[in-house]
Amino acid sequence: MSLQSFLRRGLRGTVSDLVHQWRHGDPEKLFCEFARKRWPRQTDGPLLLMHQTIWYTSIYAYAFIGHAVAEQLGARLGSFHFARDRVSHVAPLFEAFGAPTLASPQDEERHAEAARILARDAFAKIATARDLLDLTLDDINLGDIIYDSYQRYYMEPTAVMGDPKLLSTIERVFAIYLASQEFLSKNEVAALFTDHAVYWPAGVFTRVALRHHVPVYHVPYEPATIVRLDPCMFYGVPGNAIGRPAGYGSCKLILPFHLFPRLFARLSKEEQEAGIAQGRANLEGRLSGNYDPRILPGGTAFHQADPNAPRLMKAGDRPRIVMMLHDFLDAPHAFRDHLFVDNYQWAVWMLERASQTPFDWYVKPHPNAIHDPVMGAKNAVVLAELKQRFPKVTFLDPLCSNNQLVSEGLAAMFTGYGTAGHEFAYLGVPVVNAGDGPHIEYKFNLHARSLEQLTEFVDHAANLKIEIDKREIEEFAYMRYIAFLNREEHPVNMLPASYVPSVEGQKSLGTPDALRMAFLEPDALEERLRAYFKDFFAKGKHELKTDAPA
Repeated sequence: MSLQSFLRRGLRGTVSDLVHQWRHGDPEKLFCEFARKRWPRQTDGPLLLMHQTIWYTSIYAYAFIGHAVAEQLGARLGSFHFARDRVSHVAPLFEAFGAPTLASPQDEERHAEAARILARDAFAKIATARDLLDLTLDDINLGDIIYDSYQRYYMEPTAVMGDPKLLSTIERVFAIYLASQEFLSKNEVAALFTDHAVYWPAGVFTRVALRHHVPVYHVPYEPATIVRLDPCMFYGVPGNAIGRPAGYGSCKLILPFHLFPRLFARLSKEEQEAGIAQGRANLEGRLSGNYDPRILPGGTAFHQADPNAPRLMKAGDRPRIVMMLHDFLDAPHAFRDHLFVDNYQWAVWMLERASQTPFDWYVKPHPNAIHDPVMGAKNAVVLAELKQRFPKVTFLDPLCSNNQLVSEGLAAMFTGYGTAGHEFAYLGVPVVNAGDGPHIEYKFNLHARSLEQLTEFVDHAANLKIEIDKREIEEFAYMRYIAFLNREEHPVNMLPASYVPSVEGQKSLGTPDALRMAFLEPDALEERLRAYFKDFFAKGKHELKTDAPA
């Protein structure tokens, strides 16, 4: 039994005292004591290195999954962090389960002066935001990581040329780059676990690791598995914006969106039909209001609206077009090419052009305030500016129902690269994306490849014609949400069977209390993971097959 297993591993006291500690004691302290006894630190073999994520369910998952994967690789565990405030509050948790901190801001300090000189030289040459995005060091593009980190950590909706905070960001990213190069040149790394590849805490080290040909994995916990990042996913010719960020090893996304149709085509007819059915079920559930934390952690955008609620948009014959805004601060450079340097510039251009058309335009802000009040507050400031600047456009409540918008009649929807692209298309609405994005290989959306083309789409938004094939959207939904995380193929779940997805439940997964899951049947969990990953590696599933036929 889980409690008995927990008690055997070491705390002292009466049974009633131990039960109380297990349920109510400090979860971080309990986890450390539990982990140190369960997993003695290994000192031999290459490294399985993991980024010190601050999401507590991932920490618990890394402990169990990390040891199972390390066994297959003949590796020992280690971890790294380049935390924003230079202090990792979760380092003791990683060290407790045998993953000591091996690269950190202390390593940056040895390179601080060199980074400062390089950054000042680069900063002096940056005249435009596009120059910033093109910024490289040793032919590795770092401009997108700098841009995204600057926006996220300094709450800037767009890059401000000459801003000392921008110079500070370049210095930090360059120092992390130099420290990463040094570490990876001196240590044998068998694999890397990264929770993201966007901002400087993990993004720089991840990109350098890819350039050193280190396999990099994302580590889901529902179900438990590893998904290899495609190092060539963002390959492009240096200097060519279509490949931005150009160069091998610039991957930031977990799944190879660019290969979805080709990978699906590899499946047998039976597998394809089963996948289509699963994709259809996923879409129908989500569009009927089922909560999916992978889409929107703070809730659903497709809740059923009150039938007696007032209209969101004006009635009448004038065409109604909706524009779905992105978060202005959250990593706009996750895809290969963009028509605009960031989401703010896209929004401003769109609103300026839309204001010149004879249509009724409606803007739905991104509902980020639900799951990140700080970012939400900053987004609200930007929205206030845009409302004042573009009075001809109607701004909607960010929590309004997408189902109600569709039911009131839409001529079209515009997004940069949002999830709403396939959702609105499935409901029969023409959708226009601005450049690259997860839907890029499918025909159920229009994809503007130039400003001239986007201008045409905006000016003729009332009469856009798209042959929307629902089966194609169901295929996308299968590839995006099921194919790589199919519970039939990946049967081990790190969450207890009693867990029910909800907004509050999702929040709880990021708190220290999530560590208590480690005490629930750890022996059985570890045995299942060991068997799963033995089969997983034996069948080569840890490799990402990117050579799908054209």
